Amino acid sequence: MQILIALLLTMANVYAEDCSFTTDSSKFNVSWTAFKTPAKIGVGGNFKSLGIQKAKTSSSNLQDLFEGVEFGIETSSVNTNNAPRDKKIHKFFFQNVEKLEGKVLEADDSSMLISLKMNGVQKEIPLTGGIDQNGTYSMSGTIDVFDFNMMTHLKGITEACKALHAGKTWNDVNIRFTVPVTKTCK
Repeated sequence: MQILIALLLTMANVYAEDCSFTTDSSKFNVSWTAFKTPAKIGVGGNFKSLGIQKAKTSSSNLQDLFEGVEFGIETSSVNTNNAPRDKKIHKFFFQNVEKLEGKVLEADDSSMLISLKMNGVQKEIPLTGGIDQNGTYSMSGTIDVFDFNMMTHLKGITEACKALHAGKTWNDVNIRFTVPVTKTCK
């Protein structure tokens, strides 16, 4: 019986995948969905200026590939494909908040924990997701802008867009990090 177990373990090691993961940090994307009106209609966008630091291009696992990656987001680069809306968001919501900063604290194939600093407040945000059939590593979660002391900011955008938002802008915002990943196995 011991010989059979040893043989099975040896075969498992022979057939174990020896894989590596590669990515291109210039293809990182941060997108978001904010909500307006009492019906909670989503408005999506992203940021054109995303500075990635301490990123690796390849690793034998996703944890090593992403943990420690730092990012900086210029709030003036907000992009909803609607220039007048972008200006309003920057002026009324991101007032006096020029940059968002973050760091990946933990990562694996189905979850990520990031540290996000906005408006001088730093919070840990859990994200979940995975790699889809197209090879995109995608992690999503939700933040509450009140956790970042942005009550006056939310009130500012709500007042500036009162008619369009029917007087309601929600404090929860969905966020999503994506980057293409190539998995190569021998």
